Amino acid sequence: MRIESLELKNIGVFDHETIKFSSNNNKDKDKAEIHIFTGPNGSGKTTILYALAAAFGKFSKNKYKNNLYYKRFRFFERKDEADTNLPLIDQDKMESESHSLVIFDNRAQSLAYGCYRCQVPHSQDYIDANEDFSNYKSTVGSKQKPQQALKFAAFSYSGYRFVKTVPIDAVREMPDNPLYNALEFVKDDEYSKQFNINQWIANNISINALEQMNNGNQPSSKKNTVELLSEIISEVVGYNITFQLETSPINLVIKTDNEISDFDVLPDGLRSMISWMGDLLMRLDMLKWENDTPIFERNIILFLDEIEVHLHPSWQRKILPVIQKLFKNAQIFLTTHSPFIVNSVDGAWIHELALNKDRTSTIVETFQSKTSDSIDYVLKKAFGINEEFGLKTQDLLDRFYQLRDAVLENDRSKESELLEKSKKLLELNDTEITDIVEFELRQLAKITKNKIYTQ
Repeated sequence: MRIESLELKNIGVFDHETIKFSSNNNKDKDKAEIHIFTGPNGSGKTTILYALAAAFGKFSKNKYKNNLYYKRFRFFERKDEADTNLPLIDQDKMESESHSLVIFDNRAQSLAYGCYRCQVPHSQDYIDANEDFSNYKSTVGSKQKPQQALKFAAFSYSGYRFVKTVPIDAVREMPDNPLYNALEFVKDDEYSKQFNINQWIANNISINALEQMNNGNQPSSKKNTVELLSEIISEVVGYNITFQLETSPINLVIKTDNEISDFDVLPDGLRSMISWMGDLLMRLDMLKWENDTPIFERNIILFLDEIEVHLHPSWQRKILPVIQKLFKNAQIFLTTHSPFIVNSVDGAWIHELALNKDRTSTIVETFQSKTSDSIDYVLKKAFGINEEFGLKTQDLLDRFYQLRDAVLENDRSKESELLEKSKKLLELNDTEITDIVEFELRQLAKITKNKIYTQ
């Protein structure tokens, strides 16, 4: 299952926006399809993720899901009460002033709309929505484990969530539905008490030890999911990360090279990655999948909100390539403020958002990422940042360029101020700034034939 488009009407900062999601080029079929949303704060990046995630869940009148997405609906009114020829349910949907519509490649469609009758949002599947999709949406809202094998699944995560040290048992049955709360970007503490990464890791370590003992202490030739999680995290951070189960008392700890730590004292960036990656692998590990498809070959859709939060740029450059390579059949949607994320992979679709004067937002450009693009180029292209230096120095340099241009246009009155700004820039004793200023002054002296610029 794959998302083809999203329509937003009167949702958050969007008046009426339709976003088409192009697929990978043929040469990239062995890697996940990635869509990255960039833009200033308040331009609606997270709203887009919430709208997409909402397509896989159901709105409830008494309990809203998808991180308060319902608050982004502007209106609960009818567009036009004159037309009464449509069936009632179609009237409610299509005449709603606020709605989001997600269209899939299998002709399924999911609509969330502001109901003028109830004054709350509703969701509705319609027009050839297939049985698998309908069953999936029903399963997501239940705590009971799904009995049927899945063909696809969707998960949401934020970089602001952290794994914590919690009491564990060596082995404990985890009865909850792995899809329950899977669309919440930050899982609540009450949920974590019953269904948490720590207990899942402890279960895996314990079961693996028992199997090894039963096999005459011969190590298994197949890596378990926790070992795979360790390898993924280690690849991003650049040093070995392993999970270790201590006894007397039973406690789960992290071993980083030769240092042992509780989850609570790990660096925030490491805790964040373990939290959402561990949660994803835990859910996939516990779900029954059609044809017993291996975890990293499954058709999944990921919604990732600012996963670079708390990560050093060296980790930001590695995290997306690792995910893209591992989950080759995934469709990934993420928001970011990091140029290191944007140019870390080739072929990702970059959807650049911009705020209009009336504070509404639109997609101004869509293009594909290239690892050959420099960070400076990405800052300009994807984030609209043309400045290269700190604010004070950049203001001084910008004024220097303005005065240079005026002198080149024969405005002799600007010469003294130009020389003054040149002096201030050179007094910074910065090699890069000095090279820029001296080059410009030499060019001025050559063009104007005035030696004052090189004295």
